[in-house]
Amino acid sequence: MDSSVVGAPAVANGVVYAGASDHHLYAWNVVGCGDGCCPFLASVDTGGDIRSDPAVADGVVCIGSARTYKAYGL
Repeated sequence: MDSSVVGAPAVANGVVYAGASDHHLYAWNVVGCGDGCCPFLASVDTGGDIRSDPAVADGVVCIGSARTYKAYGL
């Protein structure tokens, strides 16, 4: 990831979710991987600036993107 985290991350079921300045929502294992830079479990390109903290409910992660005016679930 060549950007910075935007807002506060969310943690649910052993996964950390965070939006980034490169327009992506990322997911990492909460326990890490033992290295300084861990691989992502998943990422979603929202196509626009992340303007909200991720929210988790019923196993769905949602985040808003300013450019596309859509909510994305992971």
